[in-house]
Amino acid sequence: MTMPYSPGRALFEGNGTATDFPFSFKVWGTEQLTVTLTGPDGNSRPASGWTARLNDDGGSVTYLHEGAPLPAGWKLAITRNMPFEQQIDLVSGTRFDAEVIETGLDRATAERQQLLEQLQRAVILPPTSEETPIKMAEQLLLAEKTAQASAAAAQASESAAASSASQAAASAQAAATSAEAADQSRAEAAASAAAASQSATAARQSAEAAAGSEDRAAQSAASILGLQVEVATLDPGLPASGDYDPETGILHLGIPKGDSGASAIATPSIAGKVMPQTGDEDGLSLEKDGKLRVRKADATRRGSVLASVTAAANAVPQAGEDGTLDESWTANCLQLSGGTLTGAVAEALQDVTGETVALDLKTANNFTHTVAADTTFTVTAHAGSSFQLGTLVLTNGGTSAVTWPDSFKWADGVPPSLMASGVDVITFFTIDGGETYYAAQVMTGIA
Repeated sequence: MTMPYSPGRALFEGNGTATDFPFSFKVWGTEQLTVTLTGPDGNSRPASGWTARLNDDGGSVTYLHEGAPLPAGWKLAITRNMPFEQQIDLVSGTRFDAEVIETGLDRATAERQQLLEQLQRAVILPPTSEETPIKMAEQLLLAEKTAQASAAAAQASESAAASSASQAAASAQAAATSAEAADQSRAEAAASAAAASQSATAARQSAEAAAGSEDRAAQSAASILGLQVEVATLDPGLPASGDYDPETGILHLGIPKGDSGASAIATPSIAGKVMPQTGDEDGLSLEKDGKLRVRKADATRRGSVLASVTAAANAVPQAGEDGTLDESWTANCLQLSGGTLTGAVAEALQDVTGETVALDLKTANNFTHTVAADTTFTVTAHAGSSFQLGTLVLTNGGTSAVTWPDSFKWADGVPPSLMASGVDVITFFTIDGGETYYAAQVMTGIA
């Protein structure tokens, strides 16, 4: 008999009741089937524990997800997985059995239908394209990472990006006014340029991330994106100068040469020593006399420091033509007791709630959470290569599904089993700014 075309795939969505999933394409054994699951998070994996019944035109698969019908939000796919081999041996001079030949043709047709079904799910370049599949895959992966980063940044900066273009222009004018009143020290000017560069970088990242949001957010972010800083060194004795050109979006700073003042950046005596501390994230404080100076820590304010592990002795951080510091200079923190320290582990405990839980190491390093429904955790950390440690005290973690970040690396690659009634303690740390977290279940079964 003939073999009609069949797609070679059956796709189902879970509804919390169905356990039998029929398919209408022919296979010659259950080993020629593959069953695949895709969870609500979009991740796919092969299913296990399923059974199949076959008939002449297809059959059905029976599957229970963790002992229950497939829940809503999950998908199940049944596809052919035939081996590409020819097992019929026709001997010359013997009788040819039509059934044997027809079976061989049917299997070959099924194999081609299997390939066609896979090709219909593949990205295929047009015949006129000169792109290579490798280059196309690289572009798709890069686009995915860019889209994910933009979406996360857009959500975090939505309220800030909603400011109007006139507010951005006013901020630029205020920056120019502050620059005119800046201290006449060359070292302090370098710190000011570094702070301006960091602010411009943050504004540019917010603008790029907000490009897909409302039109007024994109317009406001675009005006911030154009800000540039140019620094020129003047002869000793000349006054500092600053001018903002709204047409080009460039902030011009003129900084005279001279000795460091009381509020200027000091220099280390050996490579890697600590630079003077500052109390604001941008390292500057606008004082009552209208001057913009490096702010030092006092009895009530703790500050951050600027340090380098590669700078030469007695070297000051020098800004380049684009206003940025050498990459070896990074913001660190003085280890003072009490308070929240910028750039280091925060001495704070935070109780987090909800089903999508964000653990932010920039605000705290100890967290508590009670699981009441399926829960997904995300973690953010300070940029850079400093050591950052977090602890999560998790209550009743085994009562629902818990999804950990892909960046979590567990022993043997397997997340821990959590207590359905009781407390588990999870620790995690990163040394690369949050690209990878090394996680472990340090305590369990705490009643």
